[in-house]
Amino acid sequence: MTTQISQGRLDACFIGFNAAFNRGLALVDNDYLAWSMVLPSTHAVEAFPLSLVDTCMREWIGNRKITALNAGEIRITNKSFSNGVSVNRDMIDDDQLGFAAALFESLAISGNNLWPELAIEALTGAGKWADGKDFFSAARKIGKSTIKNVSSEAFSAAAYASAYADMMAYADAGGNPLKLVPDLLVVGPSNRGAAKRVVEAEIVAENSVAVSNVERGSAKLQINNMLVGDHAGEWYLMCTTRGIKPVAVSKRKSGALTRVDREGDEPVFMRNENFYGVHSRGASVATLPWLVFAGGRA
Repeated sequence: MTTQISQGRLDACFIGFNAAFNRGLALVDNDYLAWSMVLPSTHAVEAFPLSLVDTCMREWIGNRKITALNAGEIRITNKSFSNGVSVNRDMIDDDQLGFAAALFESLAISGNNLWPELAIEALTGAGKWADGKDFFSAARKIGKSTIKNVSSEAFSAAAYASAYADMMAYADAGGNPLKLVPDLLVVGPSNRGAAKRVVEAEIVAENSVAVSNVERGSAKLQINNMLVGDHAGEWYLMCTTRGIKPVAVSKRKSGALTRVDREGDEPVFMRNENFYGVHSRGASVATLPWLVFAGGRA
């Protein structure tokens, strides 16, 4: 038989659960914001027009040079995500809620980790770009320029230096240098040691001789613990200082804690349980190919 619990008691429990939930929100890793921009969303599908990277200043002779947003568009279709927990009402009636803080903090962490998960998914799963070609391509032609932003090479000092040089050599449709300077290296745990030696070590061995590391400080290093499994060997060199970042995360709805705990609610009547949950909507997409170089991709 369902235990009768006053609405005041349930409200007090929810206030406590929500406080624990809010504490969990503060524990989320937001490293993805270094290379992702968050786009507020108001529609089921968002479309963003793109330029063909022809934005250099020109001497003003005749009409002003105007850059058209003519590379097509990036479309982001928001998806729904949910999670939830149940609490047996007898445990509320008997004041056996010592587990509640950890339970609701964990629910908040999983809910807010949706956004970095979507961001890394945009990198590792980047498919076709707005021009119909693979986002990561060795032969993207833009006017007179070629944008090569992918390599199958495993991470090494030589592979890093090559990718760095490729990005600095990118040019616009007219052949004018984009003047990109890579500033962030993102690797998985399996490449942590090698990456730290390349961009953080003061001294390295060269032909069995200890020499100063010329790559030290050339980019910040981020170890991303979601680059594992099939993506363990992948590494990404990025330029994050050009206004647009390599990944866009669309936030249509960021889940707050909701409740199903009234006497007439179905889970209460049928199973003597209260349900609490979160619902978020969003999506992610890789933005501009010249802002990120992917290495270690098969």
